[in-house]
Amino acid sequence: MEIRGVGFVNVERMFGIERTRRQKTIDLQIELMPWQENMDYERIGLANSYAEHLGVKIPIIYLPVSPGKNVSVIVEVAAMNMILKGVGYDAAEDFNQKVHDEIRKKTLQKKIENDTQDSNRNE
Repeated sequence: MEIRGVGFVNVERMFGIERTRRQKTIDLQIELMPWQENMDYERIGLANSYAEHLGVKIPIIYLPVSPGKNVSVIVEVAAMNMILKGVGYDAAEDFNQKVHDEIRKKTLQKKIENDTQDSNRNE
């Protein structure tokens, strides 16, 4: 396996033959990058980026890291989120839909209140 910044590692020798596979599909690429104060990072997850390897497009996440962050847990969460997307659930889309529904609800309430006030003034 190639680990950027480390180089090639022999997984079989490090972890044993039971940790290896002849073939595995790569479903997600995560680019770890140093946290930069002036960068505009994706926060919600609605924007999708892709990397292409040997003619195959796969989703890519650019993950800003800084000292003290538990990177392994964040990477695991990103992988689980990708699995959920694969079975049809997108947390970012779900959140976005809830926000839009709440805005519509509040807008409708405001319109009803304004109509009621206008009706009371005309009486």
